[in-house]
Amino acid sequence: NHVAVVNDGTRGLSRLFKRLDPVSGRRRGRPATFVVDDAVRSAVGLFEAALADAHIFVEIDIDPALTAHGYVEDFQAAALNILENAIYWISTASSLDRKICISATIHQQTLRVAISNNGPTIDGSYVPRLFQVGSSLKADGTGLGLAIAKEACRASKGDLYYDENQADTTFVIEFPV
Repeated sequence: NHVAVVNDGTRGLSRLFKRLDPVSGRRRGRPATFVVDDAVRSAVGLFEAALADAHIFVEIDIDPALTAHGYVEDFQAAALNILENAIYWISTASSLDRKICISATIHQQTLRVAISNNGPTIDGSYVPRLFQVGSSLKADGTGLGLAIAKEACRASKGDLYYDENQADTTFVIEFPV
């Protein structure tokens, strides 16, 4: 029983350190231009089994020629966290039409990647705390995921925000082009 507790703790710490990696402050070289569609598809691919198990359809609408500038690891850290949360929350809903939609647009010199899901919406009273460390709606949540994702985006001179003006739950990753 003690070994199982230690193993669970070790796995939890391992997940935490992996999440903290994009904001660890270690030297990573210079930011580079990357293909957004490739980065998104790579992130979605990591959840292929979980998406299939939860019967979630992913629709990606991104121009394959679209690029962004920064650290692709920062972009993927944000995308992975948003996708992980979306899969979790969609799985709690009884709806048979489970969907995540990912699209990208350019606004001035900024790339905006919107990741929407049709799971439960976020209560308006909770929105101001979404990116605060220690704030989580998940029973087993650490309250670090969105805070780390936002910091990862900022490390690449981008941002992450929740778009309250959408019908579905929508998070937007912004990166320079």
